[in-house]
Amino acid sequence: MARPLKVNNTSPKSLKEMTDAEMNYIANRILGAYQSDVLGAITVNSNPGGYTSIGSFVDTARPGSVGDHPASSTINSTSYDFRQNLQAGSEGHAGPMVWDAALDGIQQGSSAELDADINRRAFEIMSAGGLASYVLQTSAPAGGVWTTRATITDSSISGNATTKLWQKTSETAPTAVRPLLWNTGLNGIKEATDAELALLVKQYHNWLMANNKGLYYASASAPGTGTWVQVGSVFTDTRQQRTNQNYTGNYSGAYAGNYTGTYAGTYVVYYGSGRYGYFTGYYTGPYTGYYTGSYSGTYTGATIQAAKENVSTIKLWLRTA
Repeated sequence: MARPLKVNNTSPKSLKEMTDAEMNYIANRILGAYQSDVLGAITVNSNPGGYTSIGSFVDTARPGSVGDHPASSTINSTSYDFRQNLQAGSEGHAGPMVWDAALDGIQQGSSAELDADINRRAFEIMSAGGLASYVLQTSAPAGGVWTTRATITDSSISGNATTKLWQKTSETAPTAVRPLLWNTGLNGIKEATDAELALLVKQYHNWLMANNKGLYYASASAPGTGTWVQVGSVFTDTRQQRTNQNYTGNYSGAYAGNYTGTYAGTYVVYYGSGRYGYFTGYYTGPYTGYYTGSYSGTYTGATIQAAKENVSTIKLWLRTA
């Protein structure tokens, strides 16, 4: 497949096909435009219109405090919905000049030639953590400038944890090697400007979508169709455990109830108007009254524990084929 042509600054000057390393600058200009474009962009809990759902994460948490009992079974939840703009872009670009062996001359490169070299090279860079790529992890990766696109929180009574959706928005540009374009005003060829290279971004995005590349998905495991690689680290939804716990304590209060039993005591015997003496013995029968005192014992109650349980996980996946 024909590669883009560049000026070979030798003596005398000539035209030469670009190597992969020399195409890195074209890729850098395309990806620089891609990271700021709405095409391919990922949002969380926002749908500007026409974006495709690419997974979700649910944060769960118990209300209350550690040690609460009896603890409610209520669980609060917050959803984080991921979406990506997979809509087609409107192409309007001039492809770089290439050598055409059949014509034995140069001509403007076709979309197929652009795909085989420039788009391929741009995706190789992006999928390796390059410009415009996304990751899901707690802190920004090393190298370049990473911008936070969303924050996801794992809420819990004992303290929250967060992870972030990062996108690489800047990096050191490689040495500028510019392909040649046809210029109608000059009726000849010239080196492409940065702005002209950035116009290739729509064609790059459409190539990704047509070839099932550059798609992201947020879930615990990779989708079953295609080749996916994890980008970033796993994030876990946790919450405080709620389990039964035995308690021991004292209780002081008044108790009311009936008691049937045997009582021992001294009784005075009266007959008519006279008192005849004392009698000591036992009486068996019902008695109703109150008792005030303390009680020590155990009881079991649902309690919020300091220990946590893992509920679910999420990872961010990138489709490469």
